[in-house]
Amino acid sequence: MRHQLCFALLFLMLNVGAQIETSNLIKVSVTSVFDGDGCNVVLPGRTHVEHLRFVGIDAPERRGYSLKAQPYGNQAGDTLRALIDNRQILIDTAVMKKGSRDVYGRLLVNAYTMDTVSIQFLMVEKGLAWAVRSPGLKEPKLNDVLEFEHTAAKDEKRGLWLSYVTQDGKIARIYKPSTWRKNYSIKRE
Repeated sequence: MRHQLCFALLFLMLNVGAQIETSNLIKVSVTSVFDGDGCNVVLPGRTHVEHLRFVGIDAPERRGYSLKAQPYGNQAGDTLRALIDNRQILIDTAVMKKGSRDVYGRLLVNAYTMDTVSIQFLMVEKGLAWAVRSPGLKEPKLNDVLEFEHTAAKDEKRGLWLSYVTQDGKIARIYKPSTWRKNYSIKRE
């Protein structure tokens, strides 16, 4: 029942009907998934790999060259990999008012499964990503939808929220990925 209410809220907040506007969507082939909030794809008519970053979410960090793995980082990446790796997805690249790339050069997108389900929403719904307010979105209501589902996942202790429940039923200190990156970088000499 809660899922039906949430999807109804999603459609009302975005002022869309049963389908999203598909005229802006581009079909791409996913070549690899590197974590829970991004992937590599080949765009139509191109041969090189493009790095994508899904707007509005931040997933726990996987272990990298200079970073220790964050709890649930591998599970978030594995879940996204099972959902989209070596498959086609739909992306909307016209999501930001200004600039289409992040500081790492990744293309900022809204991403959808081939049946037009928001990938960002699925990751937040599973409790495997934080909703992160993106002030430059052309459609700022997406922030509200993701934050609503983030709160529901936290309240229902889904995904990463479950492992942080203390014996008295409260949620222990959880670090957002941005804080984790600052505190748990591996020092190289």
